Amino acid sequence: MNKERRERIMRDKKDREWSVMIRKDYNNACAVCGKTERLNAHHILPRELKNTRWDRLNGIALCPGCHKFCTKSAHKNGFWFVKWLNDNEKEKTEYLWRIIKDE
Repeated sequence: MNKERRERIMRDKKDREWSVMIRKDYNNACAVCGKTERLNAHHILPRELKNTRWDRLNGIALCPGCHKFCTKSAHKNGFWFVKWLNDNEKEKTEYLWRIIKDE
């Protein structure tokens, strides 16, 4: 097995572990609406940022609607989502603003 394949396998394993951890942090319920079906672990800052990809404070559990599909969702309405985070997840918001500032 080549190095690139091993790294991808390890990254995917860490992604799955991070996802389980984030959903567990929210008691397997959407942080916004409380639904428990088909939860997603959403990266608040993009997962392409290596220093926060598996950071517990960079994740939030969201149902598919609150993640991608509703008018008020993390992907469809970023402004609404940032406001919601600031109002409801102050510790995460402040921490992530510091990360962005230092980039």
